[in-house]
Amino acid sequence: MARFQLTRLLEVAARGGLSQENITKHPDKAASAHTPTRAGRFTILSVEKHVSGGRWIFSTIPWGTPMRVDKDAVYINRGGTWKKLSELNPQWLEPYKKSYPRSEWELQLRKTILDYYKGMASSFGSSTPTTWVFNDFGHISVKYYRDNNNNGIFEKNKDELMSDFIHTTPPDEAATAYNTRNKLPDNISLAYSHGCIHIKPNDIDRLISLGYVRKGIIIQIHPYAAVMNVPVSFTSDIAKGPHELHFFPTKSPNMSSLDGGGKLAVYRVSKLS
Repeated sequence: MARFQLTRLLEVAARGGLSQENITKHPDKAASAHTPTRAGRFTILSVEKHVSGGRWIFSTIPWGTPMRVDKDAVYINRGGTWKKLSELNPQWLEPYKKSYPRSEWELQLRKTILDYYKGMASSFGSSTPTTWVFNDFGHISVKYYRDNNNNGIFEKNKDELMSDFIHTTPPDEAATAYNTRNKLPDNISLAYSHGCIHIKPNDIDRLISLGYVRKGIIIQIHPYAAVMNVPVSFTSDIAKGPHELHFFPTKSPNMSSLDGGGKLAVYRVSKLS
């Protein structure tokens, strides 16, 4: 049987979902669909801007899409054509239909977008948004799947595409923009997730630029541990070169505080036998 040496190349801060024990301790989190980040070995399928539907309505628009806020409505540029935000998805107007006359629906939506942006305006350096900075999954997402037959090819009917993935968040994107504009350190406290792995925007960009995060790379998510343990090196019977990603989440020792914090590390893979 082959044996492999894994040697740590770098590590970055990351934060997953809450541990199951933590969710049990905080029932409100279970009620709002929080889940632990699932352990296992997975293969990266894509590195791209995430677009979703359902309850994540702010994520129906890709991060960075050109937008403008006019007096009458919010407009989005899709494929070179400007359309009202509500024309892209009528669900945007649903919250206002019971409380406001039809003539005010677009204005209330406009107010919602501007109110959301107020907290980020100073970070991005403009009073109104010119690009869509509200996607819940940030400027880039890393999606991965469970390769059930270990052939390195995603087969829709055989493999499991995970709903957990690696991504940034709008607050962290805003904080990064502010720190960059003001030449400040990249000091960001990552928030817990619903089950995905949160990472700093600068860190995900660095991992991508160095080639550590790309399609086909293995990511192993370890079980939650009470103590952070990111080994400098270790051996394993299972590994795939040239490198792997490993996420080490932790759980709260007394369950009074919310957990899920950890490290995402890159390991070089060397075959020993």
